[in-house]
Amino acid sequence: MQSLEDYISKDHPVRFIDAFVKKLDLKLLHFQVAIMNKKGRPSYESKLFFKNIFVRLSQCFAQQSQVRTRVLSQYRAAMAYPKTGA
Repeated sequence: MQSLEDYISKDHPVRFIDAFVKKLDLKLLHFQVAIMNKKGRPSYESKLFFKNIFVRLSQCFAQQSQVRTRVLSQYRAAMAYPKTGA
C-alpha cells in the first residue's frame, strides 16, 4: 500500500513548509487559540492552519511569477518587432 509520502517529491515546497511550521514555537510568537463556541466542529489545529496559509501563499507567489514571466516575454517580443507604417 502506498502512502502520501510516495507521491510528494523530496524537493517539493510542501516538505519545507511542513518542517518550518513544525519548528515554530507558537507560544514564543504569542499565538493563542481562542475557543469561541463549544458547539459545532472543533477549530483547526494551529500548526495545520499555518501550513495551509503558507502553502496557499507559495502557490500565489508562483502564479505571480509565471504571469510576470509571460508579460515580460510578450513585451520583449513586441519591442523586438516595432510597428511599421502607422
